[in-house]
Amino acid sequence: MNKEEKHVGEESKNVDIEEIAREMRSARGGVLVKDRYYHLKKYKQVFLGQDCVTWILNFTKVESREEALRIGNQVMHAGHFTHVANNHDLKDKFLFYRFSTDDEEKEEEDDFVINSPASVHVKARTNAVVEEMNAQIEEANDKLKCIQKEFMLSKNDFRRWGLVCLLNLLVVSIIVAVTNDDNRFRVGVLLCVLFSTLPFCELVFFETRRLSSLIFRVDNDDEEKKVTTTIVESASSDNDKSNGENKHEEKSSNLRLEMKVGNTTKCLAYNDFVGNEIETPLFKGTMVVLLRNCVVRDNNDKRRRLVDKYFAHKKRVTAVYIQGRFKKQLSFAHVWTGQSFAKKLKLPAQWIIRIGLKFLKSIAPGLSAKIHIDTPYLLTPLAAAAQTLHVSASEEDAPDLSKLVFNDDKMESTTLLGGNFAETPISRSKRRKRLASMSKLWKHNYDPTHVYTFGFWQNLFDPSKYTVSVPFGSFDITSYLNGQSMQVMAQQGTGHLTQADHDRVAWRMEMVLDNNHHS
Repeated sequence: MNKEEKHVGEESKNVDIEEIAREMRSARGGVLVKDRYYHLKKYKQVFLGQDCVTWILNFTKVESREEALRIGNQVMHAGHFTHVANNHDLKDKFLFYRFSTDDEEKEEEDDFVINSPASVHVKARTNAVVEEMNAQIEEANDKLKCIQKEFMLSKNDFRRWGLVCLLNLLVVSIIVAVTNDDNRFRVGVLLCVLFSTLPFCELVFFETRRLSSLIFRVDNDDEEKKVTTTIVESASSDNDKSNGENKHEEKSSNLRLEMKVGNTTKCLAYNDFVGNEIETPLFKGTMVVLLRNCVVRDNNDKRRRLVDKYFAHKKRVTAVYIQGRFKKQLSFAHVWTGQSFAKKLKLPAQWIIRIGLKFLKSIAPGLSAKIHIDTPYLLTPLAAAAQTLHVSASEEDAPDLSKLVFNDDKMESTTLLGGNFAETPISRSKRRKRLASMSKLWKHNYDPTHVYTFGFWQNLFDPSKYTVSVPFGSFDITSYLNGQSMQVMAQQGTGHLTQADHDRVAWRMEMVLDNNHHS
């Protein structure tokens, strides 16, 4: 060992570890300690390993960073600081370290914080401000996701219509290629430009209007406060005021919901998270009906905000949740849902009907439809049609509809169906695919000992106006229904059921618009 190395070694032995640790933690002249971030994670009150080595080098006046690193490790091994994850000794790198807590100092600090009224007030005020800021950030993130989703939908629409334009261009180009006359050539070019630009201009117009209305709706939402009360308390207080009777007044749309069982008719409440008790010869349970554009006019701003919160960031217009037990065992292939009518429909052109049925069968493979007969119907097996299905062994295990409607994506649970459903939980899309054929439906039954929860929602039909939305606008369907109402229903078997067949009805709720319908 040469004289220089020996001198350095002796100098490192003579350092005062306790003094170095004390000066490192000093508020003045100590190593820089602050909150830092790494991979989106916050580390409170830490310092860098490379900063520590630099500080020791300057404080002890040693001649190299290697010697300062050795001294730093001696301080670390003496228990004065540690790596934030206890994975490293002190290294001259961008690593985070934190001073060990001094119990006595911590007790003194805690006593000061507890006993000082000023510090208590500051801490309470700070926590309140932080909570308010976090709530605002969370609300802003939700609205941003909503806008991003809507813009993504617009992007997909542009792609689809761009493909339509290209196909039109190809067809007209073929027409131009097989003609020799100059006038036909000019007409072909004109048609080419017309067919290519009109769909695009139409798309731009409707998408601009839709996105403008979305941004306007988001701006208006900023004026509303965040709902902090529970749904059950709000809805229960409303039910107490009604004394068990449905005395809810509706909005000016004059829409009312009627549950028909045989010769009896019962009016149901909507936008009420407690729900309506229903009972038929086949089923007994609860029905919750949520309508986006129909607000209950009972001066209850709390309930209105709850409904707005449910539909926020969703494209749904209506949502219906039904929970209860079947009164007897029925095959999945025997219970259907959809629409059935007692009178013949006033149908539009045949080509429109064919396109509509083709679209419906693409989203509901098990569709059974006869719409040209005197008692038309469009029905789909209930278990395959429901957007979400939950099967439980008891009411205690069943979802709480008053809370679940805000997060119904996690509602799906079909392991009690047995067979391949019992192996592992599956998504609702896979469940609908597995039950797409009648042969698979025959393998499962509705068990009277189980509680079933069905969720249905859609964004095409608006019951407040009786209009159906299409890509280019909306149109009134009252003239096609021949004075009849749309329903939310489930029944045993297909076809239209009369009053004499009431023992085959699981539930049948009609949406009656007084201005246009007479049930």
